[in-house]
Amino acid sequence: MEATLTFLGTGTSMGVPTLGCDCAVCTSAVSPDGDPRNRRTRPSIRLDYNNHTVLVDTGPDFHAQAIRENIRHVDAVLYTHGHADHVLGFDDLRPLSFRHSHHLPIYADDHTAKTLERIFEYTFRKKTAIPPAHASKSIASTRLRAQASTSSEHVFAESLSPTAASRSPATASATQPT
Repeated sequence: MEATLTFLGTGTSMGVPTLGCDCAVCTSAVSPDGDPRNRRTRPSIRLDYNNHTVLVDTGPDFHAQAIRENIRHVDAVLYTHGHADHVLGFDDLRPLSFRHSHHLPIYADDHTAKTLERIFEYTFRKKTAIPPAHASKSIASTRLRAQASTSSEHVFAESLSPTAASRSPATASATQPT
């Protein structure tokens, strides 16, 4: 299986250039003669494999990142934590979720899920899109396997494993925030 990992944004929580900052990097980012690599959006990752797309975090720059990278479909989203620079692009997922017959799968720890539901309550009016899980339950979606453990009712994705039928899964592990 071939997979492509794209860093949609690698900037700080405030983005680069940072508003009001006169350091060399921020000055270079806004100068016509400066280094365009110094202009960076907030953190987000795209993983493409077997015609599937999984996102890790959707910060406030996600709309511009999605347009820049021509993201037209998403199969799942994993949220690492509930800070603004990682979740404020959540609303921009709504048009990308229209292809899903039920809900766009969202994976987050309990605290992050509650943050998403509080901030974006209008997207959860009927029932939560974050599926309940039980400890050690494996959730399979589009050949993406997430091993879940919970502290109450929300999913925490402990490992994200794109799998191929003839190979062992490669696992990227995360730890639950305290």
